[in-house]
Amino acid sequence: WKSEEDKDKISAYKTLYECLVTISRLCAPFTPFLSEEIYKNLTGSFGRGEESVHLESYPAADENLIDENLSFKMDTARKIVGLGRAVRSKVNIKIRQPVEKVLVYFDGDARKKEAINHFKDVIVSELNVKEIEFAGGLEELVSYDIKPNLSLLGKKYGSLVPKIREALLSENPIRTALKVKNDKNISLAVDGKQIELLPREVLVDIKNKEGFGVESDGEFTVGLSTAISEKLLEEGFCRELVHQIQNLRKEAGFKIENTIDTAIEPGIKENVLKKFKNYIMKETLSKSMGPDFKEGMFVKEVKVNDVKIKIGIKVAGSIV
Repeated sequence: WKSEEDKDKISAYKTLYECLVTISRLCAPFTPFLSEEIYKNLTGSFGRGEESVHLESYPAADENLIDENLSFKMDTARKIVGLGRAVRSKVNIKIRQPVEKVLVYFDGDARKKEAINHFKDVIVSELNVKEIEFAGGLEELVSYDIKPNLSLLGKKYGSLVPKIREALLSENPIRTALKVKNDKNISLAVDGKQIELLPREVLVDIKNKEGFGVESDGEFTVGLSTAISEKLLEEGFCRELVHQIQNLRKEAGFKIENTIDTAIEPGIKENVLKKFKNYIMKETLSKSMGPDFKEGMFVKEVKVNDVKIKIGIKVAGSIV
């Protein structure tokens, strides 16, 4: 419902039009009357297309329009967003609560970095973070505690176990963890001898770095900062408030394009509401927002995060 007729909005309209017209052509043999109605509604007012959808050619894929590079970039962005949302779910941070940053680690493939940079704004928006950063190493996100599996090694190596533990601790924990993960043996020099430990003979305890929630799919590792400042908490409160007002609009039966007058119970988060007033009004299509409840308003008490707050809305300019 945004008012600006910008490139983004026009592109969305054109894409939707193309998809719906194509779907009406695809479905025409199976749902002839519904497809005809959709097709005529879309093309008739523009004087485009055939007299009937049933006079159209059946759609055929144009593989020349497939952009493999763009598809790779979008696939990469979707993976990052999916992992980031999994982190939010794991650490119980709502998607409407902004967080400071997302940290991404992968194998250093330049093509993947280009893809993330290409869709940086989309990833930041979808994950509701302020910035995205690339981790220089996996140790920026996780730490590994490597131990010998005493129940197996005790019987096999006896008195050598303490020295095996020392040798394990002197190894790079990330390399050791990767070998265990990939089911590869770990070679150690112990008492002048070369010992091969089987993957099951080594225990790996992975811990997230303090202040981060982490998820990995083996290709990408994504860390989301879990420390939330007071400023971010205030923004999160207002985003949740906007969500509740949108729900009230639906419940009251308002049309999506209706502008409204909004009243919010005084005495609750007044400084925060004042700071984000313009944002709240823009997102909810409010022409006015204040503490005064007008006659005829749809009024309801809702819970915004852990705060109960009474909200009233009515269509702007409506006479009761």
